[in-house]
Amino acid sequence: MEQREKLVRRMWDVYTRTGDHVRLPQFWQEAFEAAYEELAGDDTQATDATISEIARMSVHRPEVEQSWNKN
Repeated sequence: MEQREKLVRRMWDVYTRTGDHVRLPQFWQEAFEAAYEELAGDDTQATDATISEIARMSVHRPEVEQSWNKN
């Protein structure tokens, strides 16, 4: 799960740093839109919990596997 959490953090960085320049796969886009306040906030515990939850949700998503393999 640790590797998944690292992937979520990397994809979050892509999401926040590229704006509209890069279109993320639907899973990532929807997850980050839904959890934006928790991920962008100053509460480290909330951010870590949100990253863990997104990592758990990503386990069986084909588009996550594709983005994982590209990285």
